[in-house]
Amino acid sequence: MQARPSRNRSLNSVFFLLSLLIVGLACVLWWTPAQAQDGSSSLSPVLPPDTTCKMCHLDTESHATLASGEALTLTVDMAALAGSVHGAGAAQPVYCTDCHTDRQRYLYPHVPTAAQNRAEYRDLVSASCEQCHQSADEHNPGHLQVADQSNVPSCVDCHGGHTVVPTEPMRQDPIGTCQQCHQEYSDPKLQSVHEEVVANLQPLADL
Repeated sequence: MQARPSRNRSLNSVFFLLSLLIVGLACVLWWTPAQAQDGSSSLSPVLPPDTTCKMCHLDTESHATLASGEALTLTVDMAALAGSVHGAGAAQPVYCTDCHTDRQRYLYPHVPTAAQNRAEYRDLVSASCEQCHQSADEHNPGHLQVADQSNVPSCVDCHGGHTVVPTEPMRQDPIGTCQQCHQEYSDPKLQSVHEEVVANLQPLADL
């Protein structure tokens, strides 16, 4: 009968050690990503920084309604994203947070976008592209000097958003690329576009 208190103390010690182990493991799992992001730790994040982004946008059926009444789907096709140039085949990992860098806009809960319509939203997305890529002002001959600037194509019009495709096929078939929007040569805009292309491209002798 006298051995029972000793046995209880042993069990209590075991439970106490197990509790410490669980708490310690939880601290590592929760603190490591935050420390890695602010540079205070050399340990790698346990999960990619955009894990929660993908968990929410994978199967959501929600839409964001702009001031214009236009709706934007919040669903992201993860298979298409993985197959894009920013996906599994990228030279370096590209996370959601690399493109969606505005912490005020993209921290959850998200604040409403400043875009009033789809055109403005498209321009905001294209501005994100230009953080890493050449500005459209420097590689989009044929559209930059047109009189009607309200419908000039942006990065996402030619390259896509989450489904960004390699540029090599576009270079190999420039006419086919143009015809994605201009299906007929009788399009009245083509004449001014061709004039601008000729004006902006160097003579072959200078290439």
